[in-house]
Amino acid sequence: FGPGGNLFVAKSLGTSISRMSSTGSLLEANFTKGTNPINPSSFAFSSTGDMFVGNFGGDGILRYDSSGQFQGVFRSGITGASGLLFDSEGDLWLTSLYEHKVFELDSNGNIKTQFSPNFSSFDTFPAFLMFDPNNSNQLLVSLSGAAGVYKYSLSGTPLGIFAYGGTT
Repeated sequence: FGPGGNLFVAKSLGTSISRMSSTGSLLEANFTKGTNPINPSSFAFSSTGDMFVGNFGGDGILRYDSSGQFQGVFRSGITGASGLLFDSEGDLWLTSLYEHKVFELDSNGNIKTQFSPNFSSFDTFPAFLMFDPNNSNQLLVSLSGAAGVYKYSLSGTPLGIFAYGGTT
């Protein structure tokens, strides 16, 4: 859900994001205008209502204003961007499935933090993340390959298993 209580749905094997009402009525089949993302994996809204989209099938993170108009590439050079979310400082956190990393970007798209969330001997692919609801100074990162959700400090120090899903 985004600004105004609308539901936004990514067509992850396509090039569009739809905007729906909170009751499920289609408002716009293609909310993103100007340049469409390639396989949009996830997106997050800034405090100003701008939408940041992981261009999973392309490169980097795309930025759209609150009406869906393309504003440019926020950050290039990050492949397989997914799991986008903003922290309370306005920094954008995301995973790169293909680079096996977690990134924190400042408001200009500069890298503040990056780490590889390898856990034990698993070949891991960080897919999604969220802040631990019990401790906002910790990240929960889902790792395909390690079949679970793992805790990390904001600097990337492994803190243990949050939830384990068994074998991959």
